[in-house]
Amino acid sequence: MMDLVRGTDLRTRLDRERRLAPEAAVAIVADVADGLAAAHAAGVVHRDVKPENVLLDMQGPLGPGGSHRALLTDFGVAKLIDTPRRTRATKIIGTPDYLAPEIVEGLPPRASVDIYALATVLYELLAGFTPFGGGHPGAVLRRHVTETVVPLPGIPDELWQLLVQCLAKAPASRLRASELGARLRELLPMLEGMPPLDVDEPDTEQPDEEGEDLPPSGAVPASGQPVRRRGAVPLVPGAKPADSNRDTLTFY
Repeated sequence: MMDLVRGTDLRTRLDRERRLAPEAAVAIVADVADGLAAAHAAGVVHRDVKPENVLLDMQGPLGPGGSHRALLTDFGVAKLIDTPRRTRATKIIGTPDYLAPEIVEGLPPRASVDIYALATVLYELLAGFTPFGGGHPGAVLRRHVTETVVPLPGIPDELWQLLVQCLAKAPASRLRASELGARLRELLPMLEGMPPLDVDEPDTEQPDEEGEDLPPSGAVPASGQPVRRRGAVPLVPGAKPADSNRDTLTFY
């Protein structure tokens, strides 16, 4: 049984507005962090935090930046922390754009994977795109492990440093959900009235002759030179490519 939430999901709003004002984005993510804190305290890892799984309650009062109260839903692939494993894990479950590096490397999911995913959501709300998305899901997974992101122009350094900490490759470097929610709310006053960021959309290109996907425009490869992201390519000419990076997938 679930509460009835009269509103929409965060993906629908993001599709409509492309990106949110920083104050609204931070307020929404702070609400989701509170939800994760409750789940983690109960020993549950969500494992699939993404805009599609955030509901916006449009019947309640407006919050900072005109935001609606956000609720985290869809615990369909959630996992109990420290549950004894009778068999060795041989698959990855999650949505490529939001998967933490340790999941890609085969480590068991801990609460920190939800923090990484939520920081990715915040990046997407601010920029209009995820930091490592674009192209084949396998290429997206590789970027989570090997690439870093460059700063988003126009946001306070305190907010960027918080994002960097929660997108850290090392799980131990990330904040706990309760800490993240509190820190985000501390930043709300400095974000008041700030318009959505003016960020260039990542370019999309055809794959090269070997079929390799390049990192996204926000990523920095080992060479230190940013490159342009390549998007999904439709198999049928004229068809709109499906973005499987936003779907919950199982990788064996």
